[in-house]
Amino acid sequence: MLLAGQEKPEAAVSACLVDPFCYLSHHTALVQHGLATKKSPQVYVTSPPPSAWRRAAMARMADDLGEDLSKYLDSGLPRLTWHKLDRIGAHRVHRHNIGELGEVVRLGTQALPMSSVGQTILDCLRHPQWAGGMKHVLRVFDAAADKHREAIIRIVDQRGTAIDKVRVGYLFEERLRIADPAFERWVGCAQRGGSRKLDPEADYAPRWSERWCLSLNI
Repeated sequence: MLLAGQEKPEAAVSACLVDPFCYLSHHTALVQHGLATKKSPQVYVTSPPPSAWRRAAMARMADDLGEDLSKYLDSGLPRLTWHKLDRIGAHRVHRHNIGELGEVVRLGTQALPMSSVGQTILDCLRHPQWAGGMKHVLRVFDAAADKHREAIIRIVDQRGTAIDKVRVGYLFEERLRIADPAFERWVGCAQRGGSRKLDPEADYAPRWSERWCLSLNI
């Protein structure tokens, strides 16, 4: 796919042009934020589910056309529509459709939409398979957690589930020995006798955090 005036546009830019309601996420966002240096032939974006996407498209058309919207629709002119996007050049595109979108920022000269630093780290802990695997995600967390502590804790407080708070609380407190008052609230989300795992994609392992009731399966 080529854009006017560009011979080889970056795949991430192209993905955001094809889907105006998506944002860069997971490993792609890690790279854009400078949290990961190893680029990937995969492009990861997050987008609203089909019904929400259609509503957003109609709202965008209404904003652009104003009182001329009805005339435009009645004339049979093309609407803003969703396009299947599996590949851009040599890059495979992974588009994840979720109901509750994450926190988005716009960075760079092209103001590309992407998940914020805190949201990116939370998303990667939820879906490490879309960020190079759990070992890679933990290396990123180890390097970024102290610098971005406030952003991560705020997102997990506001948007995290019980298991998100258990995982992130464990990583900060027991893996990195970083303390914060939020962790005393989060530890109440721990469930004794449960089967919660640090790596959601790996098998359960008989090593655990007593405080966070979490299998350390890495």
